[in-house]
Amino acid sequence: LHAAVMELARQREAARSEAAAALHRQSVAERVLSHQRDATELLTRALMPLHTRCVELRAQKRLTQAELHRAATSCNEIRVTEERTRLEIQRLLHALSGKEETTPPAASRRSRPRLVSAVLAVFAANRLLRWHAS
Repeated sequence: LHAAVMELARQREAARSEAAAALHRQSVAERVLSHQRDATELLTRALMPLHTRCVELRAQKRLTQAELHRAATSCNEIRVTEERTRLEIQRLLHALSGKEETTPPAASRRSRPRLVSAVLAVFAANRLLRWHAS
């Protein structure tokens, strides 16, 4: 009987020891989770300004892309206007020279200075004619 009581006491002690170890493990796990939650909250607060800045930069990027698109459109419109003006000046030069109206060849980059000089000469001649007529 004494041996059975001793065995029962040993089993109770082992159960208490196992329960205490399980309670300790649970306590450690809860502390670890609490520290992880705290660290996550700190990290979230620390990253909030960076997130806000990223949102601002994305909006600025969209605005810049829209401005770039508008600038490219304006540039193309200027090129078209420039080409139309060049063709009109060539047409006027042909008309002033008394030649028959033909479609003038496209001006190369090397002939542009000559074209500008010719246009300036025509303008100067017209101004001189108007001055002489008055």
